[in-house]
Amino acid sequence: MAILYKGAGPGSHWWTYDPRLTGLFTQPIALPSAASAVRHITAFSHPSPYLSLSASFAVARQYALDGPKGPATQSAPGYVWQVDTAIGGDVVALTDPVALIAAAVGPAAGLPRLPTHHDGEQSLILGVASPSLHLAELNRIPHRPGTMAVPAGPMVTPEFQALVFALRDAEVLADRIPAACVVHRHDVF
Repeated sequence: MAILYKGAGPGSHWWTYDPRLTGLFTQPIALPSAASAVRHITAFSHPSPYLSLSASFAVARQYALDGPKGPATQSAPGYVWQVDTAIGGDVVALTDPVALIAAAVGPAAGLPRLPTHHDGEQSLILGVASPSLHLAELNRIPHRPGTMAVPAGPMVTPEFQALVFALRDAEVLADRIPAACVVHRHDVF
């Protein structure tokens, strides 16, 4: 089916526990839904019905380079777990968060304004994707018709933020990955 990656920085859960022995899993309380996917992606909700993986080794590596015990080093490297969902015989259910969220908030939902839209400049997406590098984009007052008594920054909904994060991270959601599917650990620093 797919080759995916899970980054684990020093001291994180999947750095401490070897998923080749246990598999990758969640301990969900909430039911899987678009709303729980938005919370999982934007608010690091725990527990969550979702486990985040990436289709990009480079993205997983970025997540593995820093953890609760600090930056990855040669003596304490971060781990990128490589997953092959076609191995092991179990059917691994994968969810594309972009499709899930977009379907839940699209025109069929009957909303007056799509929460996937924003009213900022074209560069707003840079600020959402990487606020540490592009914070000014989140604070830039967008041009609006007429005058406003109090200038406000651009409208960014949690759904919009979740979609940007999911695209930025080449994110794939799952509820569990059997141990047999975890095929390799890449040490990175």
